[in-house]
Amino acid sequence: MDLSRAKQEKEKKIQNLSFSKINKQHINYIRITKIMKVNILFLLFSLLITNFSLISSTKSSFISLLGVAPQDENYFKTETIKCRNGSKKFTRAQLNDDFCDCPDGTDEPGTSACPHGKFYCVNVGHLPVSLHSSKVNDGICVKAIKSHASSSAYIHISCKDLDAPEVSFCKDKTTYCCDGSDEYDGEVKCPNTCWEAGKVTRDKLKKKIDIYKEGVTIRKKEVEQAKQAIVKDKEELSKLKNNEKSLKGLVKNLKARKEQIEKAEEKERLVKEKEEMMKMAADNKSDDEHKESSSSTTLDSENNGLSDEPSVDQQQKDEYENTEGLPTDGSESTEGLLREELGRLVASRWTGEKTEHQVEEVSPNKDNHEGNNEIPEGTDDKDHDNNDGVTILNDPSWLEKIQDAAQNLFQAINLFPAPLDKLGKYANRVRKDYEDSTTRLSDIQERIASLTEKLKHDFGMEKEFYFYYDQCFETKQDKYVYKVCPFKDASQEEGYHITQLGQWEKFENSYGTMLFSNGDGCWNGPDRSVKVKLRCGLKTELTDVKEPSRCEYVALMSTPIHCLEGKLEELERKLESMYNEQLQGGHDEL
Repeated sequence: MDLSRAKQEKEKKIQNLSFSKINKQHINYIRITKIMKVNILFLLFSLLITNFSLISSTKSSFISLLGVAPQDENYFKTETIKCRNGSKKFTRAQLNDDFCDCPDGTDEPGTSACPHGKFYCVNVGHLPVSLHSSKVNDGICVKAIKSHASSSAYIHISCKDLDAPEVSFCKDKTTYCCDGSDEYDGEVKCPNTCWEAGKVTRDKLKKKIDIYKEGVTIRKKEVEQAKQAIVKDKEELSKLKNNEKSLKGLVKNLKARKEQIEKAEEKERLVKEKEEMMKMAADNKSDDEHKESSSSTTLDSENNGLSDEPSVDQQQKDEYENTEGLPTDGSESTEGLLREELGRLVASRWTGEKTEHQVEEVSPNKDNHEGNNEIPEGTDDKDHDNNDGVTILNDPSWLEKIQDAAQNLFQAINLFPAPLDKLGKYANRVRKDYEDSTTRLSDIQERIASLTEKLKHDFGMEKEFYFYYDQCFETKQDKYVYKVCPFKDASQEEGYHITQLGQWEKFENSYGTMLFSNGDGCWNGPDRSVKVKLRCGLKTELTDVKEPSRCEYVALMSTPIHCLEGKLEELERKLESMYNEQLQGGHDEL
């Protein structure tokens, strides 16, 4: 019995020990399980806190840069930010805190707190716009004008980004956020219609890119032609200046010869006048002497020949008549040969032919007369101041003095034969050549002045506007015809009345605007002026002349010259970004 009892107690102890061990293991397991649960809960809590922090941070970042244009983000990255008008400063924490710190709204680009604030809408797939702050979170999803008559989509467009013909498309010129980003507070959910609404914009942008591509090609050709034209005009100017110098010398020489001819003709005329006067005086004296001779004969017959001696008057008459038949130092035959030879000499110098004799052979006494272009003393007007001509007739050497003076004149200047009928053909040739050369010189000088004036202008970085110098462009609007002549002037015509809108002044905006100023004055207003804004087009034409301010006109002119490669690349990037941004947004159309 004792052994059996002892055995039972031993087994019972073993069971108790095993049970105790199992309990301990169970307790440990429960303890470990509890610890694991606590750790898991702690881990989950930590993850929750982290996610909340990230969400808060992201939301804070989103809120802080909301309404800020991408190009302006760097302005708001510093901890202390200055109001754009320079009036105040604010911290980054005050950015978009719904409290207006800057009068100009710099600190609240994403809220409606500032009355002068602007909210930037990205409008992916369409045109970005700047919305007035009063439209932010106003609970209204506004639809603007339809993109096409047959389309249900709407365009939310910035009129300032459109070309002039498209401005009329924006009746109220109000802009909207087609992406609904202006209603971010959750009060209302606005659908994103930018991709559908932007189809018209994208199509217009594609068309504009095509125009630019073709315009760039045309521009390159015109620039190359302009450069060649400038080189050609500069070469012409250089040649004209050389020709001007040579022609001036020729004109000067011809002028001197012409003046010599005119001087010789004038002196020959005076000689002939004196000869005519002498002849008339001699004829009158002969008549008087004839009458006296008749009276004397009658008296002698009455006196029965009291004296056989001739009278004093008869002696003077005989002496004069005898001298007429005698050769003098300048006889007619010798004088004629001399003057004929002189004529041939001068003609040969002009035509290039040779003569048989030189001036020295014709006039061996040339040195005695050289430089004596005036009629010798004693042959001037005082020789015929007598009323009755008696003194002239009593001096038979007077005619010789006149002839000698004429010979001295022609020998001194080596000129033409004395007879005017022979002198005339050479004189006329000199005059004609002088007139032709003078006209030619005047034409050359006018062309030089024109080219010099033209080449002094600024024709652009690549001389692209060179061909515009001699061109004018017109457009008719209502009752007016507007005319613009680059580098010269601009005018407004109404019937026969022309009003000057301005004289050429300069280019502005990197050759994007032509400025004409100092036009006709307005009554009680400023002088008229006009700005011609250039835009890309496949042909050059003037359009859309307006008068936004009194007497200040604005016109548009399309031209291939303004189709710039840089602008083309910008448009291509803009179109590409529209597709890329929408692609990142996962639009089904892409």
